[in-house]
Amino acid sequence: MIRDYDPARDRQQLRACVVELQESERRLESTLPAGEAMADDYLAFLFRRCAESSGRILVAEVDRVVAGFAGVLASNQPAGNQYRSLGFRLSSGDRPEADA
Repeated sequence: MIRDYDPARDRQQLRACVVELQESERRLESTLPAGEAMADDYLAFLFRRCAESSGRILVAEVDRVVAGFAGVLASNQPAGNQYRSLGFRLSSGDRPEADA
């Protein structure tokens, strides 16, 4: 199920998704910071960007476990701009808890 992020119940699982995503990227690019080291700063950035652009965070949930997420940012760029940014998507990949 895809639903809105709920800070009261999803914060730790969202953070775990960010850590897993970063560690997956680090396997490809070893110079990236560790997931645990960057997750809190990244989430603060994501929350701030969503607040500034009327954006929102969606989570993918499987059996009550957050298995991925997407941050969607609204854009106020002119309609003729060929480089409009419509949002971005991040996925945590496979979370073992979501497979149960």
